[in-house]
Amino acid sequence: MAAGFTIAGPVPLGASQVRRDDVERLFKAAKCEAVIPQDREDLDSHADVLLARDAHGKLVAAAVFMDVGRRRLWLDFLYVMPDRRRDGLATALLEILHSIARERGVAKIMCGVLMNNAAMTSLAARFEFQPVALTFEHRIVRRAP
Repeated sequence: MAAGFTIAGPVPLGASQVRRDDVERLFKAAKCEAVIPQDREDLDSHADVLLARDAHGKLVAAAVFMDVGRRRLWLDFLYVMPDRRRDGLATALLEILHSIARERGVAKIMCGVLMNNAAMTSLAARFEFQPVALTFEHRIVRRAP
C-alpha cells in the first residue's frame, strides 16, 4: 500500500459517503490533462469507486469501475493528482482492484486508454494487460445550411 495514504472502498459512486464533487474534481483534472476525452460522458453513478486520500483527508486518486457482465470488470477511470504521482497510488489501486476481481470471481479486467496516455499505458503493461482493440474516431463537422 502507498505510504501516507488511505484507500477506501469499494463503495458505489452514488453512495452518500462518497463526496461526488471530489471525484468530479479528479475527472475534470483528467480532462484538462487530455488523458481522457474532452467530450467524455460523466461517470456512471452505478459504478463502484476506490478512493485514495492523503493524511489530511484530501482525495488525491480514484479508480472507478463496474461489473459489465460475463465475469468482467471495466476500469472506467483511474486518476492520480499530478503532485501525488510516483507515490505508488495507481499501483495500489490496481492491486486492490485485482483483489476485488478475484473475490467476485471475475475473469478479466478491461479498460480503455487514450493513445497519448503514456502513464496508464505503462501501468497497464506492468500489470500484464493486453491490447485487444483499436477504436477509430471521425468527427463530423456541421456545415451551415
